[in-house]
Parts: sequence; structure tokens; C-alpha cells
Amino acid sequence: MIDSVKKAIKEIEKLSEKKQQELAQLIHEEISWDSTLLQNQDQHSQMAKEAVNEYKTGKTSNKDW
Repeated sequence: MIDSVKKAIKEIEKLSEKKQQELAQLIHEEISWDSTLLQNQDQHSQMAKEAVNEYKTGKTSNKDW
């Protein structure tokens, strides 16, 4: 484990249990998100190509959402 992670964990240990749980959840979500992005990279690439193609062929419009 790298030093910066060790230092962060020591700081986290000083926090309340509730705050530790919140941080643990955030860390798990971040790891899960990274994993999801890596696993679906081909799918995301294809979707991006489709979106660009739709834009270039005029199949999109500006919305004031």
C-alpha cells in the first residue's frame, strides 16, 4: 500500500463510525465505477460514435433543459 493511502486511512480512523461508513461507501462506489467503465469501454466507444454520427447528420437538436 502506498504511503498516501496509509496516511489517509490513519486520518479516517480518527473519524466517527458514521463518517467512516460514508467514506467506505464512496470508495467502494469509485472502485465499482472504474471497473464498470473498463469493462464496458467498447460499448461506450460505440455509443459515442453513434452520437457523433447523429450530430453530424442533423439528427440532434439543442434543448434548453
